[in-house]
Amino acid sequence: MADERLEHWLSRFAEVADPGPHGIPWTHVHPSSRDGTHVVLGFLVHGNEYGSLPAAVRLIERLRAGSLAWTGPVTLFLGNVPAARAERRFVDFDLNRAWSFVDGAAGAEHDRARELRPLLDRADLFLDLHQTLLETEHAFWTFPWNPVFGHWARVLGAAPAGITRPADQVFASAALKCIDEYVRDRGLPGFTIELGQKGFDAAQDENALAMIVKLLETQERIDRGETTLAAESERGASIRWFQTAVQEEWGAPERRLRPGLVSWTPVHAGEDLAAAGSPPIVVPVDGVLLFPKYPAPGEPPPPHLFHLAVEMSDDPAVVFGT
Repeated sequence: MADERLEHWLSRFAEVADPGPHGIPWTHVHPSSRDGTHVVLGFLVHGNEYGSLPAAVRLIERLRAGSLAWTGPVTLFLGNVPAARAERRFVDFDLNRAWSFVDGAAGAEHDRARELRPLLDRADLFLDLHQTLLETEHAFWTFPWNPVFGHWARVLGAAPAGITRPADQVFASAALKCIDEYVRDRGLPGFTIELGQKGFDAAQDENALAMIVKLLETQERIDRGETTLAAESERGASIRWFQTAVQEEWGAPERRLRPGLVSWTPVHAGEDLAAAGSPPIVVPVDGVLLFPKYPAPGEPPPPHLFHLAVEMSDDPAVVFGT
């Protein structure tokens, strides 16, 4: 059962993690032997996206055993354990939209964002590990274009494609700030990977752990002046970059997508994605579908029905600048 595995890995995390002097629940603050880039890693920001939890535990074990070429500061956190135990994305509010710190905002996720905020305020580099609700063809990056993020995507080699956008374009809205956007607002690298469909998956777990180890060991060499991010990027595999062309608003409540659509499904201009009995949902351009939504009866509608992305014919550095 998934809940038994979840409790197993949560127990393992609690056994090996050290929340450090701040004592924030469900965090691990690894002591460092040198000053340097403080890497912060986010897991379970959405409660039902717990597939990277085994990688978090194994990473802590390797850090504590001293088997990684990493001596700097690193912090891990599990974002929303109560939602994970309830097999829900969130309890009161999406934790990944709670980082605008609107006055008077209340609820479990707003409280958790305030609790985690000091960790993010000390981050020099933040990587957020997510999963998609539905099946996806492969892992993918998602962030506004910045050459630093593009370099890291090539270095880490964890996904063959990415979704990017102009640097000043937010993912949702200013009032629904994502956690990586909060870090970027401080002028520091904050980026996200979607590892695959939610739930435990051995291949995703191995991909996540290998990616994080690569990040830490590369940053160690950068901090020591032995290499540069650009130099390491040249050795990495190229990435297929896509740009979001459409963020389809939910619109009328009776609008529903036809069954079977998943992230990276190819779609064509003029194609109707509507389910039987739904008003038409016509695709305006050729591209790939991302984050299609199928809310259950009674669930509040999400901000967007789907995103539509098109492959970029030029390198993002050419399109968006450096």
